Amino acid sequence: MLEIKKLSKQIEGKNIIKSLDFTIKPGQIVALLGPNGAGKTTTIKLLLGLLNPTSGDIKADSISLLEDRKNYLKKIGYVPDEPFFYEELKGIEFLRFTIDLWGNLTYDQDHYNRLIQYLKMESFINDPIYTYSYGMKKKLSLLVSLIHKPNYLIMDEPFNGLDPSTTHNIKNFLYEYSSGETAVLLSTHMLDVAEKFCTHVAIIKDGNLIIFDEIKNIKSENQVTTLEEFFIYSINKEE
Repeated sequence: MLEIKKLSKQIEGKNIIKSLDFTIKPGQIVALLGPNGAGKTTTIKLLLGLLNPTSGDIKADSISLLEDRKNYLKKIGYVPDEPFFYEELKGIEFLRFTIDLWGNLTYDQDHYNRLIQYLKMESFINDPIYTYSYGMKKKLSLLVSLIHKPNYLIMDEPFNGLDPSTTHNIKNFLYEYSSGETAVLLSTHMLDVAEKFCTHVAIIKDGNLIIFDEIKNIKSENQVTTLEEFFIYSINKEE
């Protein structure tokens, strides 16, 4: 499990995140939702260890970020909204470069070949990255995030700017990825995508967790037909 335990963050005296507390279990695809300024980006930075919490902790399979940062981060993969690459390198060269940065990874050719084939990257993985389309770069970013076989994949706006075919391909891959002992947390503003693709939703506003639950439960218990309807209702209700 990925456990977010009473997580808080102050920046320049302002409470950005206020005692977030929820658990993501294997097999779940969780949408992290909230209005602009809600604290989604700060939450992701805390989960990635890019910011230190003011209080609370995060645990991945009982490994504490605060107590064992190195082994915690081995459990986490990350796909940013705007991936960065050394674009003179070929895709396969950037993959190997990233493996070298980890320092203790064995080059598992079969594992990487399966990922490349599943993501349909065979036609361009040996081309220079500067020739890639935006969708191709998103696929490379996803490939790189999975090289160390993480149990939890964190994604920031994963479907922004993608054509329908690439979106469909990545969704199918993530369904397969999260079907075992793994889970996905994605931050998005695309409520229709979250509703159709994700199993659970976490909604935050002003750094507070409003709800964490299965989407089907939210819709049935609140008698709404869409996640968007509930999101608008819940955000306004809290004001």
